[in-house]
Amino acid sequence: MYRSIEMIIHNNEKDNVVKTLDSLDLLNYNYSSISNSLTRFNIVVKQENTEKILDVLQNQFSSLEGFNILVQHIDVYLPAPVAKKKEKSSIYDIKKERISREEIYRYIIGMTNLNSIYLLMVILSTLVAAVGVLNNNVALIIGAMIIAPLMGPGIGLSYGIIMGDRDLVFVALKSSMVGILIAFIISVFLGTILTINPTIPSIITRTNVGHGGFIVALASGFAGALAVTTELSSTLVGVMIGISLMPPLVTFGLLVGSGDYFLAWGAFLIFIVNLMCIYFASLLTFYKEELKPLDTNKVESVHKSSKRYIYIFFIILIVLFLVNIYQTEIWNVVVPS
Repeated sequence: MYRSIEMIIHNNEKDNVVKTLDSLDLLNYNYSSISNSLTRFNIVVKQENTEKILDVLQNQFSSLEGFNILVQHIDVYLPAPVAKKKEKSSIYDIKKERISREEIYRYIIGMTNLNSIYLLMVILSTLVAAVGVLNNNVALIIGAMIIAPLMGPGIGLSYGIIMGDRDLVFVALKSSMVGILIAFIISVFLGTILTINPTIPSIITRTNVGHGGFIVALASGFAGALAVTTELSSTLVGVMIGISLMPPLVTFGLLVGSGDYFLAWGAFLIFIVNLMCIYFASLLTFYKEELKPLDTNKVESVHKSSKRYIYIFFIILIVLFLVNIYQTEIWNVVVPS
């Protein structure tokens, strides 16, 4: 995969840009005057080198008058670069495959923003999940999982932490809380006015996490973060199903509305486990991919802060695991097999 970087800069800086570009690992570049004062540079790079090159260009020229950058995808580049002999790589060396920081941000902010589309998706997903759960309809439940409006803010929160972006963290938290609150209120209302049968499989199976639930949620969280950073968007559909958020949240609301608080607690536990797994897995993935702020003065403090949050989420998951062991013992006694 390749990227085309188009940069606009003042003519006076043309020679400095040429000197800088000659020192970088590029596939090709050219430039042309677009006015009496501005020059356009067209640069072609490999995907894995995009972030490094953008960092250099922004650090050196972003404060100058007329500076502007546009990044575009290139599906085919001819003649194709001669492939170099690859050294044996590690499966943990995933950062070489990821897209640039700026592209990840664009992708995540689209999933995180609290707007009318997000609110509508939350409402629709809640209604679809509620109908699916109440009618024991697996297809509808999977449909609610695929809509998955709550997953975006979860990944966005982790990205904001790893980048030291407080504004993004705030937006992600606000979107998550508003989405959860709306889904809960609708579910409780439906649970109050409708007859809820807690013994149907679609409800009873969402009242106990089980030890395997942690493994599935963590695996899906890691896969979701990797899908975002490597543009494997098709993978996200499977992730949305694996790390289900809306069905257990809706089940929680329905059971609260019907007054069945013991089973409601089990559904809430599934929801919170899945949510914490998204936070932990995506944060750890971003950390391992060495994502860091553009401002070099913030890198060290953000790095320490990110490690601290990783430990915090890990401890929360351990506590939830212990709570789940106790909950499962009680659940096996109360709920008939």
